Amino acid sequence: MMVVGAGRLDTIKIKVTMAASEVGAALAAFGLAGSAAHSHEIYFCEQPSALGLLPLLDDGVILRIRRRPEGPGDVTVKLRPCRPGQLRDRWATFRRSAHHELRIKGDWAHDRRVVAAALVRSVPGDQLRHALGSRPRGLDRLFSARQRRYLAECTIAAPGLDDLCLLGPVEIRQWRLRERRYDITAERWTVRTPGGPSGPDLLELSVTARPGDAALVQPAFLATIRRRGLDPYAFQQTKTRNVLQHLAALRSA
Repeated sequence: MMVVGAGRLDTIKIKVTMAASEVGAALAAFGLAGSAAHSHEIYFCEQPSALGLLPLLDDGVILRIRRRPEGPGDVTVKLRPCRPGQLRDRWATFRRSAHHELRIKGDWAHDRRVVAAALVRSVPGDQLRHALGSRPRGLDRLFSARQRRYLAECTIAAPGLDDLCLLGPVEIRQWRLRERRYDITAERWTVRTPGGPSGPDLLELSVTARPGDAALVQPAFLATIRRRGLDPYAFQQTKTRNVLQHLAALRSA
């Protein structure tokens, strides 16, 4: 698997997404139905067209805001896919500073294997609440100068952060499952639209592996899912695109 920058790849996330029709069965199969979960919410920033197009996502750029019930949240600029050589100059070796961390991970789903490079900035919770609750929101101010340089230096299109539209929230519930060979993370994404049509309700099951182990972990993980009577190949779209398409369509309706 080719990697970016100076050959760095921190971890590989191997994941399977369950569609709404299988979420209940998956939760029951893993003993999660009714169990306590860690909860938070996320928003996405996009520049959707009147036709519901998603230009940032189509250019491989994901802008995400995560707000937790308590404590700090974070703002992420993710490049996915991040292609070999795309992280230029300082970014090939940058790891973290006081408020930023660059996470470079393999992203494996079915037979798709890409690299995602996410520059994550920690943001105080009260700052996030003010930015999300004010009018006008001034979403561009949530992204730091370092994140702007990251976009400018590591993307061809170098998208600006003006005229961003906030899409969300997406409710997130997360569980950790201990298996003999690895831990499984279960993450449920739910979009609720008061008075509107039902939104996406997806469950992602994932494991994290070291790069040298991922090719052996993936088939074992898929077998774990199949043994519980679930189809790991039924849902082919990424959960991010599925949710953003729904939210953008609501906005343009």
